[in-house]
Amino acid sequence: MPQSLRARIYSASFGGGHHQANTALGDALEQLDAQLVARHTDYLTHLSGFERAIILGFYLGWLRYTPGIYRWYYHFTDRPSEPQLIKDSYRWLGRGRMTRELLEDVPELVVSSYPTPAAVAGWLKESRGLNFLNVLVVTDYRIHEHWVRFEADLMLVPTDESRLQMIQRGIPAERVHVTGIPINARYRALIGSATDPLRRAALRKKHGLDPELPLLLLSGAGRARTAA
Repeated sequence: MPQSLRARIYSASFGGGHHQANTALGDALEQLDAQLVARHTDYLTHLSGFERAIILGFYLGWLRYTPGIYRWYYHFTDRPSEPQLIKDSYRWLGRGRMTRELLEDVPELVVSSYPTPAAVAGWLKESRGLNFLNVLVVTDYRIHEHWVRFEADLMLVPTDESRLQMIQRGIPAERVHVTGIPINARYRALIGSATDPLRRAALRKKHGLDPELPLLLLSGAGRARTAA
């Protein structure tokens, strides 16, 4: 093993969830190994202007103006028989810039919280004979076909159910491990409050929430809010 483990961590700024998961994972790795050097990259910065315009334009436009089209596309692509052109696009989007980046300083560990960089890293590893562990952190609770990336050496999934879904879609069981979605270490202090009724009530009062009412957390993409 090298004296200083190098890790490249990729997220994608479709909302804040991918960044948050990778930040938490990078912090945890650095706590485990003080010699680790983790470099974080927003994968969208590797896309060309044309690629960004097409991907972000369609994605954000569909969500805002025509959610029905996005719903159709989601289900249309959520099958092993989706058009090969769509599947293969994950292996070349942003490939040029990511290839130059990884070849300049080949890491021992590549972690992605979005399918595309994991697919490109796997292609690069195979085509150039590179030696690194290619890890995909799944940040959705349900496995869509686009998460099913055979290029990944290791997949970290949120639940037992999502692990089963990965295996049912063909990923070898030994590659899939249930870890939960990485969260910031500061939330550990709240775990005790969740199991202690007195601490839980005091915490709710502190934030202006009625301790007698049910509390729901609604989260979606990069946005979240609480409602009593």
